[in-house]
Amino acid sequence: MKVKSIGFEISNENPNINVSDVLQKFIASSSRVHNYADYSRQILVSERDDYYVGLVLTYKNQKKNLKSTIDGGRFKLKVEDLKDDEKIVTFNFLCLKKSNLKGLYLYHHASCSVSSLFSNLQTISNEHIRSKNKEEIEALGKSASKEEKATVNEKYNQRLDYKIIFNQDGIEDMLAEFKKIKSASFRFSHLGFSEKPMIAMEEETQNIDVTFSIASDSRPRTDRLARKIHDAYQASRNIIKAKVVAVDYQDNERFIDILNCPTFFNEYDFDEIAEKVDGLSDDNYTTNAVVDIIIDQIENGLNKDVFK
Repeated sequence: MKVKSIGFEISNENPNINVSDVLQKFIASSSRVHNYADYSRQILVSERDDYYVGLVLTYKNQKKNLKSTIDGGRFKLKVEDLKDDEKIVTFNFLCLKKSNLKGLYLYHHASCSVSSLFSNLQTISNEHIRSKNKEEIEALGKSASKEEKATVNEKYNQRLDYKIIFNQDGIEDMLAEFKKIKSASFRFSHLGFSEKPMIAMEEETQNIDVTFSIASDSRPRTDRLARKIHDAYQASRNIIKAKVVAVDYQDNERFIDILNCPTFFNEYDFDEIAEKVDGLSDDNYTTNAVVDIIIDQIENGLNKDVFK
């Protein structure tokens, strides 16, 4: 099994939100456990020099573990009972540069997906922002008008954006994994119109934006849409920006910047990574060898320019 490196970034276009405060909220929430029907999840975040370092632990709600042996082409299953204090767990590491909030997330099959990570982080950041919003409204006093309260609410409408830094080689496969695709937008340096009025207009234009808004009944057909978006991108030589708006299986809207990552991030063998987490704890995860591997890829890897 392979462990994939997924590039991601957190962006903040709202001057009323201090993103450093939000990251400190992530750190303060490290002991929080997010509970679901079949599993629970803990996202630990801390600081290490120029990076925020994270560890995602997903605990499965099961008390039995299944193993298999194969002898002469015949299989035999063995069921093990877990002890009271034992849980089956999957793990993910992440490193995020403080300077530009770009980083890498290590993902393997059956672990926490990057979209689920975004959903959990978004929950925590939205709670923090709503708290700041509430404090500011309360500071206005009981005599504050509706207009004054609306002005404060408007300041905090725009929230943090969590985005995948995309690998162009995997555009089709990545997009197909989403629940829905809502739109695809392309920015062209030029289009080469044949009509004279359009030619005249293009001569005065720095670039041209085209957005394909997908019909509602077609949005769930992500396999087909992913192939068409991939083919459209590959067929055009004058695209200078490309963005897809998709919806993940937690119904969160995601913005995928196709042009951000022109090449491939590293993959690792799961067994090699797993060997390095023996004895891992909340006291030592920031200095674990896996974190060293991620930081080295960011700073010295083939795609180090992506993180500058």
